Amino acid sequence: MEELITKVIEKLEEITGLNVTQIKYNKPPEEDTYIKIKFNNEIFEYRVETKKYFNSVHLNQMEILGSLSENQILFSEYLSYSVRSKLREKSINYADAAGNIFVKSDLLYLFIDGKKKDNFKKNIFPKNFSSVGLKLIYAFLTDNNLVNKKYRELSDYTGISLDSIFRTKRELKKQGYLIDANIQNKNLIHKKELFEKWVSLFAEILKPKISRGNFKSLNPGFLNDWKNIPFNGKSLWGSEPAASLLDNYIRPEFFTIYTSESNEELLKKFRLVEANDGNIKIFDFFLKENFSSYAGDNISVVHPILIYADLINTVNPRNVESAKIIYDKYINGIISEA
Repeated sequence: MEELITKVIEKLEEITGLNVTQIKYNKPPEEDTYIKIKFNNEIFEYRVETKKYFNSVHLNQMEILGSLSENQILFSEYLSYSVRSKLREKSINYADAAGNIFVKSDLLYLFIDGKKKDNFKKNIFPKNFSSVGLKLIYAFLTDNNLVNKKYRELSDYTGISLDSIFRTKRELKKQGYLIDANIQNKNLIHKKELFEKWVSLFAEILKPKISRGNFKSLNPGFLNDWKNIPFNGKSLWGSEPAASLLDNYIRPEFFTIYTSESNEELLKKFRLVEANDGNIKIFDFFLKENFSSYAGDNISVVHPILIYADLINTVNPRNVESAKIIYDKYINGIISEA
């Protein structure tokens, strides 16, 4: 991210005419980058958080994960108008390489808006974030022990080809997420950062490929009876109904089902019909079905990481609040560094 930091600092200086310097502090286990802005003989210091690509999903996650504080500033390649507006509403300092700037404190106020970024492509992602790569990363995040399984075992367990496993692990190692613990074993590190990236890209890259469409129920009592629908392990609740079953915080309005059953079986069993405006969304399992369920409770829901990803990718504030509950209770311990 060093190149991005340099570009944003240069743009800051060019547009504001202020002196901006970069400094680094060695604070194990990581090195922190700060900027100092000189204004009216005063020095204002901010810790830099870099996100090359940043959207509303990142913002939702930022609220839940507490990524930014008052004395920090977000650096990004380009921030859209809607994202910039939301950041300002939450008093989050930011600057992008296009020249959009917002910095607010008691003695310093910088606000420049409307700058466009030429030739910006928001969908440039590392190779390991292809749809197949996302499947394997999900498997690793939900079960860290899988990184040390033999390729053949891992392929049989997840349904992912040997070649895709090799390529994804190579990319993860190249990007610093997979390291050698010893001659035989590897460790997945920076799991929180990897988790954030996976959540953001899941809805954009993988989820559209596994969607079967929208449906509605012919059962007039569906909204009251949905908890009593008998699942057999081939279908599981995701998103709002899954969160409701785990924490009882929200009453579902939209229903998500992940399944390996055929449409014919599913529609007949649950009395569903296709409908563009339907409130039931059906998706294929993207790993083997016995790997998709959440074994922590005796309920038919997908893993909390997938529930969280579904919730955080909506615009419903209640869903974002529920995602925070899911994160704190089920996910934080999984992705915390040992």
